[in-house]
Amino acid sequence: MNVNVYEPGTDLPPGTLAAVQELFRVSYHRYHYLAEVASTDRVKFVATAHGRVCGYASASQAGKLYRLANLLVDMGSRGTGLGRRLERVRYDYIRGKGVSCYVSCTCEDTTSQMLKLELGLRPVAFKIGYRSDVVRLGERGSAVVFTDAPIEVAEPRVDSIMRDEVLRRTRYVSADPKPAVLDALPPDDFAEVLTGSVGHRRMARMPGFRFAGHEYDAVDAQWHYCFQARNEAYQEGVRQQPAIAVMPAPLEARLRLEELL
Repeated sequence: MNVNVYEPGTDLPPGTLAAVQELFRVSYHRYHYLAEVASTDRVKFVATAHGRVCGYASASQAGKLYRLANLLVDMGSRGTGLGRRLERVRYDYIRGKGVSCYVSCTCEDTTSQMLKLELGLRPVAFKIGYRSDVVRLGERGSAVVFTDAPIEVAEPRVDSIMRDEVLRRTRYVSADPKPAVLDALPPDDFAEVLTGSVGHRRMARMPGFRFAGHEYDAVDAQWHYCFQARNEAYQEGVRQQPAIAVMPAPLEARLRLEELL
């Protein structure tokens, strides 16, 4: 098996692009990030064997970090070590630039999470019901955020609210979250609030939200505390019984604290 690296600004050859897109189409019910495969703003890693594409991964710069994404191995090549090799090639490429990274891993099983742990990345957030209609229609999968970057939580510089109607996700960023905005978050979206130390104290007292860990905001290139709304999307995610390899340390500490109260 060979892993070919395509630098940012480089198009995939037409045949390779079509093969990678087909790989995602047959592996998922709906893959919301298919357009990223053709994007030239990222480095792409394409695994081939016997003249055919059998794996793919990518990475793109997001502020001062790299975001890892899109790793997939075809069904016939799973269990051969190809996923581990793709992870290693991609990670070595990023580390060769002296840059840290972060990545969101699925919770349908723990395979992807275990690969991140083998590389030395650590889990920092657990998001329940984060992925909608990807593996199966009508199901919400969850995700674990991993990083190898040092985390220094900062106060958001400006308030913002962003909603992705396709992914059914809403993100509210605020140093001091406003009750009126929190009450208006869509109940059927994965809804999260990113905040700093002042907002953390307020959000921790609100039963309608759960502390999810630490999250990186690529817009302002800072880490914040992350809280998730306990809404309909959250309940859907809980019902899917997400698989998690290792609970993020900040959540372990929170659970221990709650047990003592």
